[in-house]
Parts: sequence; structure tokens; C-alpha cells
Amino acid sequence: MSWFSDLFSRKKSSRFEEEVPAEAAETAEDEASTTADSPPAFPEFKLGAGAKVTEFPAPFVPEPTEITRTSPLESARKRQRVSLAFDVSQPVSSRDALRGRDSKLTALLSGTLYGGNHAFIYGPRGSGKTSLARVFGDYADEEGAVVLYMASIGSITFPELMLPYVEQIPKTCFDPRDQQLLEDAIDQARTNCSARNLVNYLAEIKYSRVIFILDEFDRIENMETRSEVASLLKLSSDARLPVSFLLVGIASDVPALIDAHPSLRRHVTPVSIEPLTDEEVCTILDICANISGLVFTTDAKKKIAELACGSPYHARLFGMHAACVALDDNVATVTVGAVLGGIEAAFVEWNEFNTDDADLFKQLAQAEADHPESLADFARKAAHRRGLDVSDIKELVMSEAASGSVRDLSTAAARLSSAITSEGDLVVFKDSLAPQFLLVALELTQPQGTMPSYAREQA
Repeated sequence: MSWFSDLFSRKKSSRFEEEVPAEAAETAEDEASTTADSPPAFPEFKLGAGAKVTEFPAPFVPEPTEITRTSPLESARKRQRVSLAFDVSQPVSSRDALRGRDSKLTALLSGTLYGGNHAFIYGPRGSGKTSLARVFGDYADEEGAVVLYMASIGSITFPELMLPYVEQIPKTCFDPRDQQLLEDAIDQARTNCSARNLVNYLAEIKYSRVIFILDEFDRIENMETRSEVASLLKLSSDARLPVSFLLVGIASDVPALIDAHPSLRRHVTPVSIEPLTDEEVCTILDICANISGLVFTTDAKKKIAELACGSPYHARLFGMHAACVALDDNVATVTVGAVLGGIEAAFVEWNEFNTDDADLFKQLAQAEADHPESLADFARKAAHRRGLDVSDIKELVMSEAASGSVRDLSTAAARLSSAITSEGDLVVFKDSLAPQFLLVALELTQPQGTMPSYAREQA
């Protein structure tokens, strides 16, 4: 007999002992014999009068914890609202989303829509040129103008560029009594599509102002096409046609356009797009955060403004990724930590499209981790002014010599040689989006740029 059975087979003490009837005893013996193989039942104890019972609390049994994992589909849905709010992949489509460009928009409306001039919007990529052009088009359409949007590509010819859009001019712009004359003019333009023949066709417009928005003008590689566009602007201005052209490109396109026809200076309104101020960048972040149900801390906005260098594109990109880091951490406040995670994610994304520059920037950032000032100044000046001229380089060389942090700018430029090139008197980055990512690489190598683990996973 085991010690467990022996314990409960002992005779009760006299204090709790009761008399058991003989019949009950026999019954108990029979049941015990039939269940010999079963463990013995616990005996019943009855307390005497006045006895106290000590109650013990029930043992703690922890409830099973269910570990939930957010599915990729659910994560994508959570990010959709953020993505739509920051709208990085597309130019802004609403007037309210265009910030810091009121004076530029006024200049376009005054010079083109009401003044009858052509216009040229120029600035670095990512500065919001296309957004400004589209909002201008929205206002022009509201005022009754016919707005036709065109995008340019490398080797496109003048007929390929112009004919599809000229043929989209509504028939209501023409006098129906001139139908035969109109058909003859368009047939002549199709047969020999030159600036002069197109002007003959556009001269038949009677009842509306037509505005052609020619985006990405700087991407046109065909010099004959560029020359014909310049001639078209000149001839349409001389003929006082109710037609205006809004060209969108970079600064170097303006002299080339004017040099072809110097008298165009009187007929073109130039609109330069400067970087946004830090306050304007912060306003954009607040608007986007409000739409997505989040809020940026003041320090987080300052950090993004510092890295974006006035670029609306980079401000929205870095802000969107920072907001996604906050979402992944289940918080509604975007902090500097989330910004650091976000800019790393943005850098990883950019790396997919420009591996060479990304690898170079990471190497340089590690090599200059103790003294990043020279590379940072180079990047900021290139971002704000699109490039560095001789005076910029001299200024940087002198500041470096005074601080003793870097040998000289020529060394830094030599290290960046594969990522930069020259355009006239300017030294520019081949990838116009690159300066801000050089700043990101430098930021992430600093002690305060140490990335939290969740940001690496999100990246």
C-alpha cells in the first residue's frame, strides 16, 4: 500500500470519530471490494460545534494570452489613408494642397490667363513645378479657358508632340461657318506639321482662350523639336492669337529658349520655383497629418524640414514614411524617432532605383561620420540652388579650412565624382533627388541617428 493510500486509511482520531451503523458499514465494505483497483475515495470530515474554518484564496490561473499579428493586407489598409494624405507619387491636385506658391500662381494667372503671354515654370525636380502648373490649369479652366496638358519625352518630334493635342481643341472654339477653311488648315498641318502651319490652324480659334501646358520640356532631346516650339511661341504671339503655352522645365532651358528668339523675352513670363521655407514645410506636414489622423511633434517637423531642404516632394516622402513607422508602433504621434525610422525606409526605397549613389553615400557617411559638415553643406547648397557655382565652392573651401574638419572641398567633390556632373558653370548631382538622400545617409550615421529595430523591419 502506498503512502498516499495509507494516509487516508488510518483510523480517525477520537475528536472526529462518529458511530457508523452496521448496515452502512457492510455496504461500504462491499463497495470497497468491488472497486479494489480504484483509488480510495476521500473521507468525509464533519467539524464539531464551534470549530472555525480557514478559507484560502483560489489559486491564480493565468488566462491564455493570444498573440495577434497584423496581416500584410491589414497593414496595407492602415497605410492607405497615410499614403493618400501625403500623396507622394502624384503632383497635388487640389488648390488647398499647394502651399507656399501663392505669389507664383498670381504671376502665372496675371501674365498668361489675363495678360495673354506665354509662361515658363522652372526649378529643380521635386520642387513642385508640375503641381503649380496643374493648379494653374484648374483656375484657368474655371475662368473658361480650354486647358490641354502635354508631357514630353526624349526624342519626340514636333508633329508627335503637337498634333495629338491640337486635334483635341473642341470644335466649339471655332466658327462653324469656317468649317471648310478649318479642315484645309488641319490637313495642311498634318501633311507638313511646322510651327507656321500650326499657327494658321490656331488662327481660326474664335470663341475661347486655349492654353497648352507642356510639362517636362527639359526632357526633349530633339533640338529641332525645341526650335520649332520656340518658333511656335514667337509666331502665335506676333499673330496675337488667343493661345498661350506654359512650358515646365529647368533653369537652363530658359536661356536656350530665349536665344533661339530673343524677342520672346517680351512675350514670356518666367516663374522660378524656389525651395519652400521651413515654416511652409511644417504646414504641409500638419495638413497631411491632420488628414491621416496623426500629429507631428515640433522636433519631428524640424528634422524633416532640415533634411528636405525646401523640397515638397522630399517633405511629403519623409513625412509619409515617418507616419507609417508611427502606425506600425500603434501610436498617433510622429516623433523624431519615427522620423529617423522613416528616413531610413525612404533611403532603402531610393536605393532600389539608384544603387550606385546609395552605396557611395553610405560609404562616405561612414568615412566622414566624425566630420560630416563638408558633405552636408555641399548637399544643402546643391539642393537649394540646384547646383554649386565657383563662388559656392570657394566659400566652402574657406569654411572647411577655418574649421579644420575636412581637407578641402575638392576632396569631397572628388569622392562624389561618380554622382555629380557639370552643367555650364554649375556642379550638380546627376540625380536631382540625391542631395537630400546624402543628408539622410549622414544623419543616420550620427549617434542620434541610431535606428530602432521596428524601423529596420519596416524599412
